[in-house]
Amino acid sequence: LKKELIARSILYDLPEWFGIPEATEEYINRSREMLMFASLDGNNDANGFICLESHNEDTLEIYVMAVLKKERNKGIGKELIKNINEYAKQKGYKLIEVKTLDDSHPDKGYKETRQFYQKVGFYKLETITTLWGETSPCLIMVKIVD
Repeated sequence: LKKELIARSILYDLPEWFGIPEATEEYINRSREMLMFASLDGNNDANGFICLESHNEDTLEIYVMAVLKKERNKGIGKELIKNINEYAKQKGYKLIEVKTLDDSHPDKGYKETRQFYQKVGFYKLETITTLWGETSPCLIMVKIVD
């Protein structure tokens, strides 16, 4: 229940990224069963989180990641990535994967998302249109666990 509350409070703070209620609820519901890393402020309230999914022994996927709007650009996301990289290393994973909106789509928020992932060591791997449809091309990015 705690994971669900964290996901709900943060995702609903970010309608620019999580503006489709059905999709947001799916992220929230799935977060219950996933491994979650959360960032806490001085009052022990979550200000950011990442949920992870393991596809195989080599690759860990960031299923969803979000930081409260007022806390963005303060290093929280970078710290979360550092923490999951350390976890991935300890567990023997080789890659961390994330799916986001491809840069052929004009959305400004997702441009920032791609720039963040590139800044923390992710590389573009492939763009596919079969997952989210032609109008929402999916960019798969990967980071080598270091």
